[in-house]
Amino acid sequence: RIIGQFENEWMTKDGGRRLFAWQNTVIHGADGKVSHVMALGIDITEQRETERELFHHRQHLEDLVAEQTAEIRTILENSTVGIALLKDRTIVRGNQALADLLKVPLEALPGRSMRLSYVSQDAYEQVGRECYAVLATGQSYVTEVQQRASDGSTFWARVSVRAIDPAVPFAGSIWVAVDISEQRAALEVANAANLAKTQLLANVSHELRTPLNVSQGLLQLLERMPLEAKPKDYVHRALVASRSLQRLIEDMIEYARIESGTLSIKPARFETRSFLATILGNHQPAAQLRSLALSAHFDTRLPDYLIGDSHRVGQILTNLIGNAIKFTRAGNIRLEAEWLPHHRRIKTGAGTLILRVSDTGVGIEPNHLAHIFERFYQVDDSNQGATSGLGLG
Repeated sequence: RIIGQFENEWMTKDGGRRLFAWQNTVIHGADGKVSHVMALGIDITEQRETERELFHHRQHLEDLVAEQTAEIRTILENSTVGIALLKDRTIVRGNQALADLLKVPLEALPGRSMRLSYVSQDAYEQVGRECYAVLATGQSYVTEVQQRASDGSTFWARVSVRAIDPAVPFAGSIWVAVDISEQRAALEVANAANLAKTQLLANVSHELRTPLNVSQGLLQLLERMPLEAKPKDYVHRALVASRSLQRLIEDMIEYARIESGTLSIKPARFETRSFLATILGNHQPAAQLRSLALSAHFDTRLPDYLIGDSHRVGQILTNLIGNAIKFTRAGNIRLEAEWLPHHRRIKTGAGTLILRVSDTGVGIEPNHLAHIFERFYQVDDSNQGATSGLGLG
């Protein structure tokens, strides 16, 4: 039987020290008396060194974890946005900002079901379906949803969610919620004001069209009458001005349609060269009045027919060519049509139509180029004088 265990150090021939673990065992003879004591020693020097290294390493890791945990806790506690760890759509842990949003004590967050924070069961289920389907792909889920606090009040929140492990998104996910109620309210006010402006613009534009059409009809009748040169010139100038006003009104109506989301695109088959030649021909009189050369170059690869909304394309070209004429005092204006076939779909005849309008006019300074697509933006150039428009183009 074992009668003792202990450890001690032994000195080696070279002066080194080794640690041994000893175990003494009593051996009995046939008469039952102790005949021998066997001592078994095992060198455990490397084992003890390894254990000491492991201990120090573990202590270092624990210190790091404690330090990072403290940092994370500080971030959570001082964050101005709500943050929570969820498991099976139940809060495991949350911060004070989230407790403030939901109007519950911080200690009441753990174990709280997210079902309580939705304004309806349908909303709760819909977000669940959408969210976890996205999380399973490894992506983040972001949405804006109305939430309910513990006192029954509601607020709008922008929620961002990320799964800890996309393979099992229900097992753990991080939720970040920001109260955007004020932004939503401001956006609704802005949208209402924008809608009112758009409706007013549309109504005024339609009301202007009726008397303008009457005026144009009377002027056209008057132009056909035998008049002397000077009155006939006056009538012609009045017709040109009325047509310019008509184009402006049409632009305003189109702008109202764009703002209200009612602008429709109606693709149809049209003859390419004939369409472009007609657009160009419509501007020849205006170009001739300013002694400008109006020319065109069509790519030989240009298909005979295309499918698209020729009316909308015509509007764009009309604006571009009209502006080119308006801002060019001398020289020429050129319309170019280039066709780039899609090589991967060449059998289908698919391709890209590139239309360019160039002129020898005043041009646009580089510092204004970034603003040309802003609504109602105009280049403040005194050299343009009476040619300035409204910026609707």
